[in-house]
Amino acid sequence: MPLAKEIGFEGYAYQSCGTFLNHEAPGCYYSDMDDKPRALFEEGIEGIRPGNVVGCGVDFKNKKIFYTLNGERLGPAGEFVDSSVRLFPCVSLARDGDEIEANFGPDFEFKTLLKWDEIVNKNLLPKD
Repeated sequence: MPLAKEIGFEGYAYQSCGTFLNHEAPGCYYSDMDDKPRALFEEGIEGIRPGNVVGCGVDFKNKKIFYTLNGERLGPAGEFVDSSVRLFPCVSLARDGDEIEANFGPDFEFKTLLKWDEIVNKNLLPKD
């Protein structure tokens, strides 16, 4: 995939600057560049910086995606997740030299959020 082409640009995606791409919601705005909707994720997020730890997960009980930044839950994201579809993590990088370090678990950097969800929801996994 060439640089400057973003995964999810034709569907829904979360940008590091704190917006969802192509998602109409109350308070959304339209990009001057391509006239596509952008919804603010949460006011006060200044974007992702080097050294930040970004997390993304699915609360299967409530069928919602959630994001974290340095161990703090962002949101609510509120994106509905159909638990019958397969989900795949992905990241788009925009410039030469951009890099990430990925950890798809189970030894996560911040575990307190996971423990809190287990206490509140008792079980995040769907019952089959």
